[in-house]
Amino acid sequence: MNSGNVSDIENLKSEIVIIGGGGSGLSAAVAAAENGAKVIVLEKRRVPGGNSVFPEGLFAAESPAQKRMMIDASRDDLFKIAMDFSHWKINPRIIRAFIDKSGNTIQWLEEKGLRSKRVLRLKEKDNSGYIEQPLKMELVGNFNSFYSFMLELEQLSRIMKIRELEIKKDLTNDGDIYADFVVSIFFQQKA
Repeated sequence: MNSGNVSDIENLKSEIVIIGGGGSGLSAAVAAAENGAKVIVLEKRRVPGGNSVFPEGLFAAESPAQKRMMIDASRDDLFKIAMDFSHWKINPRIIRAFIDKSGNTIQWLEEKGLRSKRVLRLKEKDNSGYIEQPLKMELVGNFNSFYSFMLELEQLSRIMKIRELEIKKDLTNDGDIYADFVVSIFFQQKA
């Protein structure tokens, strides 16, 4: 909780304010930003994700992407796991919608020309003054799509660091590139 100290106050200007940095809030923020809005996301926890942080790896229920990876995860099974994870304290209609629409998120990424091979949430690092949340990502796609994705990351207002970047070009498949990297997102600790 803010101590009320005037030096802790920062004025921010935005067209849209999203309350909650969970899966739905972050999706809404990205969609609004893609349509040109200036967006601020307010999150009470140290890191975003809300109740959508329970999945590890690629989460896109019954999607072609999961089928390509030979992941058998039905929407009904994932719904039960999610509700059990939250001890049934969250709105089941919202969780059902989140799971049922999860494949659309991966489709959005693929429409940008990228295919996700793997996304893993690595152990967060508690540093002095900030939290670092690293994500291990493996993407496949053409160079222009990957470059556009990296430029979009750079435009985010959140401080990020990309490390361990390895890019390989597939000369047999229309010049697709394989990018393997860790992107760290930094969050200020509350005093």
